[in-house]
Amino acid sequence: MGPEAHFFDWGMFWQAASAIATTAAVIVALWQTKYVNKKRVKLIYGEQFRYSRKIQENRETYHYTTIDIVNTGNRKIVVQQLGVELPDGFRYNLNEDIEFDRPLCCFPIELEPEQFIKCLWLNDDFRDLLVTRHLHENNKRITFYIQDSAGIYYKRKTTKTPKQFLEEN
Repeated sequence: MGPEAHFFDWGMFWQAASAIATTAAVIVALWQTKYVNKKRVKLIYGEQFRYSRKIQENRETYHYTTIDIVNTGNRKIVVQQLGVELPDGFRYNLNEDIEFDRPLCCFPIELEPEQFIKCLWLNDDFRDLLVTRHLHENNKRITFYIQDSAGIYYKRKTTKTPKQFLEEN
């Protein structure tokens, strides 16, 4: 009677490897469903938008600050408000001051996936807000925000401080 030879059971190895791969696939699938349905919004800040229209032989040029709201996710979003965050923690709502690049558009704004809207705000009105709220005394960059119907805030900081904006405009 000799020693018994133990052979490696490849069937058990492949069964264990298959179980591990199946578990990993389930975890990835569960993670992806949550990620795919996520709302994503991009705010694009523009500073020197000019618009002119012909009025009785003379042309008036209007200077605007623009905020583009782009739905980059794959779910519809409803924008309830657009505004500026103030340094003291309060928010200034711009819903009444904003013009749009399309006629008959007002808040709330429904944006389908891959759709955008351009919000126009007169530079004079923007300058007045900076001066009356004493934002020009602050060295922090201006933060624009939007709020969707779920109460989630999306924010975008400008590249300049209020002081720099007032000096250039």
